[in-house]
Amino acid sequence: MYRDGNWMNELDGVADDRTLPSDHERKEAAVAAGRAGAILRQTEHVIHNQDGSFGERDSYGSAPQRSKG
Repeated sequence: MYRDGNWMNELDGVADDRTLPSDHERKEAAVAAGRAGAILRQTEHVIHNQDGSFGERDSYGSAPQRSKG
């Protein structure tokens, strides 16, 4: 998420809607920190564009795989 001139990482589904302890001047640094947090928490990592629109998503959790058919 881009806010007040910085890129931030948010924890989705957390009651207090807190951000990870990181804000970055560059998107690449925020993405790397967010990816590391998602891997640690075994969850999804959603990357947004500067305008807030959806960019990409990666899953590092144990979500069930989709079956064919």
